[in-house]
Amino acid sequence: MRSAVFLGALVLFVAGLVAAENKPNGEQPGLTLLSSADAHGELSLDRLRSCLHQLSHEWKQDEKALPKVVVFHVSKQAAQTAMVNKKVEVRRNRSAAQSDVFYEVWLVDAPTIADIVLAIDNVVEDYFQLKPTEDQRNEVMARAARLQNATLSVNEGK
Repeated sequence: MRSAVFLGALVLFVAGLVAAENKPNGEQPGLTLLSSADAHGELSLDRLRSCLHQLSHEWKQDEKALPKVVVFHVSKQAAQTAMVNKKVEVRRNRSAAQSDVFYEVWLVDAPTIADIVLAIDNVVEDYFQLKPTEDQRNEVMARAARLQNATLSVNEGK
């Protein structure tokens, strides 16, 4: 029952996010984190933002043109309710007008730094239509994971 309520609230929130216009100064609404109460581990918006900016910098992309991303940190039960069958899943969505794209990143239970980097890298590569070689991707993700492992948000544990 809790999962169904969470999923219902989630749908309403995402619909509102997609309907929202860009901020007046041209900034994207950006990154949103939603966590289910029963999800294991801790995840901070600061960590996600840091990873997104780092990966866009690694891929030499304009950090002012980042995509809208909603990150769902959920329990296995909530993930099953949303038909998420993997520990990390990325979904690309369009608004009803087909003009606005946003991404859903699903992180199930206690995500590792590698899980976070993988998910955010998938978003950046898709959004900017990058086509790296496997070696390039591995090198960028390894650098990102090392830097993320070297930092610890006060709001999360390792």
